[in-house]
Amino acid sequence: MSNQGSYEKYNDSEWHVVIATREHNELRLDIDDFKSYAVKVAEQAVPFDGPVYFGGVPEIYNIAAAASATDTNFYGCIGDATLNSKLVNFAQSQDRLNAHLQKCPLQKSSSVFEKPSVGREVASTNVSGYEDIPIIAEQPTLPPVVEVDVESTPHPPLYTSSTTEDIHTLPSSLSTTTTTIADTESSTTTTDTEEVRAEVSQTFLSDGCALPVEPAQEEVPTTEGFRFDEDYSSGYGFGSKRNSRIQFNALPGSTRADFKFSFDFKTTADEGIIFYASGKTHRDYITFYLKDGKIVFSFNTGTGAALMRSEQSYDDGAWHSAVVERRDEHGMLFIDGFQVANGTGKGDSKFIDLKEPVYYGGIAAEVADVVRPNTEGTELSFNGCLRNFRLNNQRVGGSHDAYGLIRCSANVEPGIFFGDGPRANVILRKRFSVGRVFEMTLDVKPRKNSGVIASVHGRRDFVILQLNNGSVELSVDNGKGVITARYTPPSPWMLCDGNWHSIQVIKNKNIAILVVDGTSTNPVSGKIGATSTDTKNPLFLGSQPLVQKRRGGATSERFVGCIRNVTVNKELEALAYTTFVGNVNAGSCPTI
Repeated sequence: MSNQGSYEKYNDSEWHVVIATREHNELRLDIDDFKSYAVKVAEQAVPFDGPVYFGGVPEIYNIAAAASATDTNFYGCIGDATLNSKLVNFAQSQDRLNAHLQKCPLQKSSSVFEKPSVGREVASTNVSGYEDIPIIAEQPTLPPVVEVDVESTPHPPLYTSSTTEDIHTLPSSLSTTTTTIADTESSTTTTDTEEVRAEVSQTFLSDGCALPVEPAQEEVPTTEGFRFDEDYSSGYGFGSKRNSRIQFNALPGSTRADFKFSFDFKTTADEGIIFYASGKTHRDYITFYLKDGKIVFSFNTGTGAALMRSEQSYDDGAWHSAVVERRDEHGMLFIDGFQVANGTGKGDSKFIDLKEPVYYGGIAAEVADVVRPNTEGTELSFNGCLRNFRLNNQRVGGSHDAYGLIRCSANVEPGIFFGDGPRANVILRKRFSVGRVFEMTLDVKPRKNSGVIASVHGRRDFVILQLNNGSVELSVDNGKGVITARYTPPSPWMLCDGNWHSIQVIKNKNIAILVVDGTSTNPVSGKIGATSTDTKNPLFLGSQPLVQKRRGGATSERFVGCIRNVTVNKELEALAYTTFVGNVNAGSCPTI
């Protein structure tokens, strides 16, 4: 099966998500999770009983003309490959002809260590941190969702509450219900819309968004260090935090016996790898990382690990200085000049034999499986800033490959930034069923007043949350017509005023409701009898490229701005483990 008909081209040097599946007697091809192709097959599925090839096949293979449209090998990059839901570890492959692991030349950043950094005489207290940056916005108390019997009453109570103050009731004069005829792909259905126009006591005097579409450029001193959580738009290339890193081909001193590493760090995250180096079998290793906000230092000579952990957490957004040291079989961990932990290795072996590369700020996806046992399951890159990295008082530099890092700046805050461009989205769930009851909450800080915030589609049903000329719109179709809840602020620029705004989406059977900054729309109901939103495609955060061509009337504008604190059905989303596509910066949002 090939991509035929629309002839979309994908040789654009951008990352694309391709899913090839066989379910029963159907072959299905999904590209970027919005373009799908399927064909029925009569033959029974053939089990895998031979080698699996990525990127091409050996010359001894003759591919039948009907089996493939080309016999040319693939030229480009492949990452995050899975087979039957299991991650493919290319490092364990038997043959890699003309294939390079852990490197993708088109995605590699330019050198960032050509000039020496300023030494430790620069006082860390002179560098501004995150002290004035709000970490988590205070969210309004929102009423809980309860499942209701919509067949028994046209407007059932969506909420249960002991006081009327828990529900943000709006004047009835501000709410209107209209019925219009909407065009669909196969039939004519009715569209029910509930619009609420918000009232404020102060006049909003703005004629545009407070923040520019492109974040302002700034000159950041080299003493500020580097961030390891960014997919920088000028070419650094990796949007997942677990892949941001520097790979050094050599260290300036020996680590075989005694050694001393020192570095400065700043973070608001509670997990991430700072340094990892190992031997060929990963029995010998040196690592220090962040776990539950605490600094952990561990080394192993191959016969037993020494592990040291700080009692205090250091995910406070301030700069801290750390030293990890080994003397004979003993290890010591110092934070801000104080010894906070010590430990002793096991066994008779005295030497640690390492091989290149060594990882700083994170690890490559290809080695994650073998690294996890040595890092208590930690595999994410360090989400924050690192600087002044030294071994035995010598600056660590030289030959290296850098992925997904930029100069560290105080003008950032936690969240995910969606930049301008044709592709900038996150796949929250690869296959998501909305069903009868669905709730989603998130905080947004837009830089444009139009754009799709979240969406999921089925063959006919869908849920779309979007900004449309400053209004927040929730559109739901259970298969019998679109129902829309709309929140309209007094100014089309109020939601892009440079502040965080909370949004809650509630879909309960055939009823939809929208809560923005604590103000709720009145419930809007669709036709009785259609209560489930049947979807099985990905749940997107941000604007997937062709969402406006699918059902739902999505705006053609791309969402640009920041999103954080995402929950789906009351479960907080671990955004670091989701799939990022295009111009998405993971882990931090610019504030300028």
